[in-house]
Amino acid sequence: MSDQYRDQKQSPNGERPTPDPLLIAEAAAAFNDRSLQLFVLPTEKCNFRCTYCYEKFDVGRMKPSTVQAVKAFIDRRIEHLDALSVEWFGGEPLLGRPVIFDICEHIQASLANFPTVMYGGSMTTNGYLLDEGTATRLIGLGVRSFQISLDGPPDIHDQSRIRADGSATFSAIWDNLETMHNSDLDFEVRLRLHFTPGTAPNLFSLIDLINSDFGEDSRFKVAFKAVSRLGGENDHKIELFSRPAELETMAAFQRHLRNEGQLITHNRYDPQICYAAKPNSFVIRADGRIAKCTVALYDDRNTVGHISEDGRILIDNRKLQTWMRGFKSLSLAELGCPLHSLPRTDDVQPP
Repeated sequence: MSDQYRDQKQSPNGERPTPDPLLIAEAAAAFNDRSLQLFVLPTEKCNFRCTYCYEKFDVGRMKPSTVQAVKAFIDRRIEHLDALSVEWFGGEPLLGRPVIFDICEHIQASLANFPTVMYGGSMTTNGYLLDEGTATRLIGLGVRSFQISLDGPPDIHDQSRIRADGSATFSAIWDNLETMHNSDLDFEVRLRLHFTPGTAPNLFSLIDLINSDFGEDSRFKVAFKAVSRLGGENDHKIELFSRPAELETMAAFQRHLRNEGQLITHNRYDPQICYAAKPNSFVIRADGRIAKCTVALYDDRNTVGHISEDGRILIDNRKLQTWMRGFKSLSLAELGCPLHSLPRTDDVQPP
């Protein structure tokens, strides 16, 4: 959920706030059938066992038949598109590198026939397997934006972002970041720095380290995210900030960034409408199920269909409309996080 929805208030007379022009533009874009956003999970396995993770890792690598279905779906749609966004997610997506390379090569071949289509490829990865060869190949295939999370300096990070065998991860991730920094590759790395009330004081030294190594490199950005409870088995152990304390802590991090050098803060426009609410955005899971949200993977309401072998996405429209209900209610909360207060499917009246 975007932070602004937690702070949203009604007007004194209880009326719904008037949507701003950016929201209206977003809503119009969400219904543009010439734009398509896909989140593809090549595998739902992971080589990490982060202490706050919500995933179960019970679906393995995407089967060849599903890979072919994804490629067929792209073939069906691409000639009708002005814009295509493919975001690789997991699990850890780089455990499914053959799947990624196969689909990305197919996309590039398709784009050659439709050069006017604007294409963006990105990946959320833990960074452990993002070595020089992998990064070079991905960037060459149009995957140029990477989000990588760090939880603090090495001694803090290696307590929460650990490998499945319990070993440390910071050093390998940092080596890969250094290799990318020393290259002339065209990319953007968004370093997402996680913090809790207990680890926040340690984040300043990580900011200093990032600034020292990458502060002059405009390809690196940084953003801050408080750890939240997303349904994992350790949720009860996660210490949470109050909203005012979280904002105060983030402001302190921002001041430190400004005071300590040239590190560029990642500060792009924060969408008001979640991808999960948009009718032109879908999650393709490793087993071919179609979902709307990358967090609610184990909620049956999130499975809105499946992809057929011939590349058609077969949708349960009754389920789908529960995710899109914010466009009818014009509730900023439902548009910003449709998972919040998502109704049971049997509570939804047929159209």
